[in-house]
Amino acid sequence: MTKNKVKTIKKVNSYIKILLWMCLGGVIGAVVGLGTFAAEGNLQTAFADMRMWIGTHTVLLLAALFVLSVVISIVCYRKGEGIVGQYLNSNDDEQQEELDRQYDFWGNIGMTGSKVLLYLSIAIFAFGLWGKGKEGAVQILIGAVFFLLGGAVCAMYQVATVKQIQKKDPMKHGDAADLRFQKEWIRSCDEVEKRVIYEASYKAYTVGRTLLLVAVCVCILGEMYFGGCLTAIVMLTVCNIVMTLVYSYYVNKLGKLGLN
Repeated sequence: MTKNKVKTIKKVNSYIKILLWMCLGGVIGAVVGLGTFAAEGNLQTAFADMRMWIGTHTVLLLAALFVLSVVISIVCYRKGEGIVGQYLNSNDDEQQEELDRQYDFWGNIGMTGSKVLLYLSIAIFAFGLWGKGKEGAVQILIGAVFFLLGGAVCAMYQVATVKQIQKKDPMKHGDAADLRFQKEWIRSCDEVEKRVIYEASYKAYTVGRTLLLVAVCVCILGEMYFGGCLTAIVMLTVCNIVMTLVYSYYVNKLGKLGLN
């Protein structure tokens, strides 16, 4: 068999695969659409109940997320500070590598956790604003205070963590409060660290691209069946959380493979 025939067969197979994926997507879409239509009443009731429950408990939920932000930030920062102290006092390469892994573990938990809590706070605050009149102004104000405090805690933790990393590795440059931080930070990374960042970012991008397409379809169904609801807020929150978790997962995975 000639090379041209092999190329032709591969090209035809690629087209067939694309058509099969399109057919599969159509079948899944039809099933989801019919299922949503059949369960329209139950879904509307469930969504309305969830919206009402979150709206009623907005302040409590935001306060709980604020407390979680404080706890995660303090625990992860103190763990990191202890590990950095041991790292700076150690002259053993193997011990330093183990301490590096421990620091990355706690740093990953802190950074990922603080971002996820921030995304949840935004979504809950948006739900709390929905349908509130003048009588809910006090509740909205208190919720806004907890929301802003939680965001401030997450931001301060991330700034403190950057300074902590720079204390452990003085070669790292950049001010976390500066708009040029990402560019300066990546410039100060070595080639292996850059590879980890780029590969993890690409994985998060590919997952996010698919997830956003699904989110658009879900939002269209939500608008069709539920009207002016908060489907978009839910889906955007889910997308942000999933992409953050995917990036964190691949950074940790690539690190364990010895790429950082």
